[in-house]
Amino acid sequence: MSGLKFRKTGTLGVIVLFSAGALLLTGCDKIKQGSAMPKKDVVAHVGDEVITLKDVDERIAKLPPYYQNIVKDRKKDLVEDMALEILLYKEAKKKGLQNDKEVNDMLEEAKKKIMISKLIKDEVDDGASVSDKDVEEYYSAHKDEFSLPERWRASHILVKTEEEAKAILDELAGGASFEELAKEKSQDTSAKRGGDLGYFTKGQMVPEFEEAVFKLDVGQTSGIVKSQFGYHIIKLTAKMPAQEQDLKDVSERIKNELLAKEKRAAFDKMVVDLKAKGNIKINESLLVEEPAVPQPSAEEKEPNQ
Repeated sequence: MSGLKFRKTGTLGVIVLFSAGALLLTGCDKIKQGSAMPKKDVVAHVGDEVITLKDVDERIAKLPPYYQNIVKDRKKDLVEDMALEILLYKEAKKKGLQNDKEVNDMLEEAKKKIMISKLIKDEVDDGASVSDKDVEEYYSAHKDEFSLPERWRASHILVKTEEEAKAILDELAGGASFEELAKEKSQDTSAKRGGDLGYFTKGQMVPEFEEAVFKLDVGQTSGIVKSQFGYHIIKLTAKMPAQEQDLKDVSERIKNELLAKEKRAAFDKMVVDLKAKGNIKINESLLVEEPAVPQPSAEEKEPNQ
């Protein structure tokens, strides 16, 4: 499994990936002193501090949706990571890293980025909206964008030589199963699926393959087809005509596209307005690199005899 992997022993999981942003936004102040909290809400003690169920829920809420689903089934791992975060933070403070110039420079840079993100959220993202009427109007004016092209589904058996292909055709003529022969003899990765290539549209396959497929009826098998990959025997298993997608099937996609377009326009306007008021002046002469001074050759360096 790629992506986030939770630890079972000794290595950091969610915290390493997400704690930096969470600390800047929420701070370690969120962890309460143990004596002040009702015991029923405390899920962990870390020295004289506690982690509450609310702390856990707030941390989960700050994760991307995909990771939220994972963490909800691994809360104990998350609590262990949060406890380790407290210990690491305390150790860093104990060593005086809160006064370290590099740390403070990084915090200031992170603070700037977070404030810019919040500005964009408030001024751009939260102001964007798309109504059902907007979606319907866009769909009516751009129906060609939501048409599914004609599609074919085929299986094939791929071999290296024409002699092998002829032998397979003979077996098929004798009643052998196409799918079983594909599993046994095809040299393509589709062999494990009985040669199935799934659905494809015009232009996705090599020309020789497509030309043969387009001549077949569903259930029909081709003769030998030669391509750059070898010798194919092809079976057309399904064919779907071009069709128009219903509004209900594409409304969410349209809404997201319109929202993105509106946000881009709002952001571009904000940038233009800020630049107009910002009085930006750039001294381009300082940005031009000076040409390198030619160095004398070895011959030029030698004194005249």
